[in-house]
Amino acid sequence: MKYRVFLLFTFLAFIFGSGSCRSNSNSFIFKAAINGNPKTLDPQCALNDSSYTVIYNVFQGLFTYNKSGEIVNGMINSYSVSEDGLTWTFQLKDDVKWSDGGDFEAECTANDYVFAFQRLFKPATKSERASEFYIIKNAEKINKGKITDISELGVKALDSYTLEITLEKPYLDFKTLLTLPPAMPCNEEYFFSTEGRYGLAAECVASNSDYYVHTWSYDKWSDDNNYFILRKNKVNVSGKDIPSGINYFINPVDEYKDFSEENLSVYIAKNADEVDDLIKNYDYITHDTGVWGIIFNLNGDFSDYDYRVSLADNINYVGENKIYTTAQRIIPNCINIDNNTYTSISTDVSKNYKSIVANVGRLTSKTIIMPADSDLRNTIGDICQKWQSEHGFYCGISELEHSEYNSALMNGSFDIALVKLSGEYNSPYAYLNNFLRSNFENYSAYKNNKFEHIINSALTLTDYNDTAVFYAEAEQLLIDNAIFVPLCIETEYIFTSEKVSGVWYNPFTRSYSYEGK
Repeated sequence: MKYRVFLLFTFLAFIFGSGSCRSNSNSFIFKAAINGNPKTLDPQCALNDSSYTVIYNVFQGLFTYNKSGEIVNGMINSYSVSEDGLTWTFQLKDDVKWSDGGDFEAECTANDYVFAFQRLFKPATKSERASEFYIIKNAEKINKGKITDISELGVKALDSYTLEITLEKPYLDFKTLLTLPPAMPCNEEYFFSTEGRYGLAAECVASNSDYYVHTWSYDKWSDDNNYFILRKNKVNVSGKDIPSGINYFINPVDEYKDFSEENLSVYIAKNADEVDDLIKNYDYITHDTGVWGIIFNLNGDFSDYDYRVSLADNINYVGENKIYTTAQRIIPNCINIDNNTYTSISTDVSKNYKSIVANVGRLTSKTIIMPADSDLRNTIGDICQKWQSEHGFYCGISELEHSEYNSALMNGSFDIALVKLSGEYNSPYAYLNNFLRSNFENYSAYKNNKFEHIINSALTLTDYNDTAVFYAEAEQLLIDNAIFVPLCIETEYIFTSEKVSGVWYNPFTRSYSYEGK
């Protein structure tokens, strides 16, 4: 198939082709790049995209996605939900095994999910993502030390292949939650055998999915010796026509050149010039799940509403191209609620600031941080010039390398930042939860009881259309208060080499899967 037009898919996963890999799948190695070295492959503790990309190939949760973006059974044959919506019972497959590619091999059972969730909520684990799963009975109390008996967690193994999860209250998107890394299983025997190194090295990661980690090589002083080698987990891939392995290259020196010389199977274009060049010769698909915008650090001078809104009035994107288009709202148009486009069923949400006369010029000079490889440098420069000319407010620009940029966001060591919101799954909540006080990615340190109440109310509703109205109210609250100022939507172009078909890409999890999976 040749894609020669702009395609906006309103489902989760996107197809590169319809057949198996053109090369013999038994010998074909799929090659891709990842941005940054994962700190860990421990699903309960991982926090970045590069970790997730590998984890989704190595671990299998209760639910997963097919190439049409539908949530389907992963590790389970079936499930049922009680009439009150509180008790979920899962019948697990009895033929899935753990393997680390070496001597370790074991059945994957319900006990592995119980142990994983117990680890997630134990205070000693210090998982940044535990709060996302507080919907599980007693999870929050255990995580905060109010309950010390871990057996009171609402996750039980009724037998080796029957798992029961009890919730605090009904939750429409619980299946979606169970596709995420923190809900992946963990084998207790293997975990303790790693002696505190679980997920930190290739020999300390066991797989219950199609691939295991054969090699993990990373040297921060090296430019060409950083990679993951994944190989077929032979205990689980019987009958699956999938590549024999995956090679993920960590921060390759010239990814564009590597793809052009067919040393990579796939490439995500970095700018409009690359798109114009590659579009002539390669198959591609597009999606626009990322929204760039401006956030302010609310722990300093920008806790002042007037300052933020005065500056927000000058934040605009002009000069649209193939990569960037102007954004008026936070949630991208492609996001769905119950097979309907969110923006078509939510109330009107838009960026429409009222001019406020605030003496922003009285502030000491500030700095806006942004990724060093961003194509938005000129746009940010224009915004800073407007701030200086209209408000007498001087703002410098600091372009930071990937690791330094992420560290500044995580530590709150910035004044203003250009950030990209990318939901981890197809829901408005995946974008809005970045502003909950409990979320580790709440970089601006936003704390608003009204916002929290709106989001929590949306989660407990039983009608998807009603949730859209609540999400829209929360979205407008963020915009009106200049907590996140939408700048532009980023369209990603994913190009594939001529040697590859049968590969599909999930833009939310940023992972690759295959027709045979």
